[in-house]
Amino acid sequence: MPDKSAFDHLVERQVRNWELAQSQKSAKLSPADRTIFGFISISHSVGLPTAEMASRIGEQLGWPVFDREILHEMAGNDEYRERVYQHMDQRDLGWLEEVLLGLIAPAFARNDYFHNLVTTVLSIARRCHVIFVGHATDMILPRDYGLRVRLVATREFCTKAHSRKHGMTEDLAAKEIAKLADERSQFVRNHFHLDPGEQSRHDLIVNMERFSVDDALALILAAVRARDIED
Repeated sequence: MPDKSAFDHLVERQVRNWELAQSQKSAKLSPADRTIFGFISISHSVGLPTAEMASRIGEQLGWPVFDREILHEMAGNDEYRERVYQHMDQRDLGWLEEVLLGLIAPAFARNDYFHNLVTTVLSIARRCHVIFVGHATDMILPRDYGLRVRLVATREFCTKAHSRKHGMTEDLAAKEIAKLADERSQFVRNHFHLDPGEQSRHDLIVNMERFSVDDALALILAAVRARDIED
């Protein structure tokens, strides 16, 4: 992750990109015309070049990208969430409350982190096209919309990639990958009560050992067109 000031700038830039994109979309589509805009949700094995992939998809489609770190920051930051909520009208808010009833148990407090994460993700996708990376966003968003992509590779491949990217030994990379993978699996189990390894939740699974980033990008963009989620 970049240093704090650089990361804050990154979050601010993506929120501004979203504000611009949603203002353009809202001028063409009223909330009554659709439930949610098309989106891409990308989950991935730890160690793969997912940030590069998401960035390039965003450039191709002109959609803002919200990755795991940005969503985590927004879920814990009242100011950013308020900026998202202020663009929603009563119909948006009514839809949001209805979806939340089906996702979050009443026992969760209103200031609970998961509650904040869910409302942030749903509010962002309600207003314009967007790309999400990680944080089980595919299970938060309505099932009949969007494109859910999974990037995979063997643990050995991911370990070597993680080692190169972060300049660490493969032994250390393997331990870090195992820890992160376990944390992500626990997040899915705890909040969605599902098997994290269930593959049917994804629309497209790409083996990054078999495809270059360019080829994987082409596959994903072809799937976007096939799913007809750009309009």
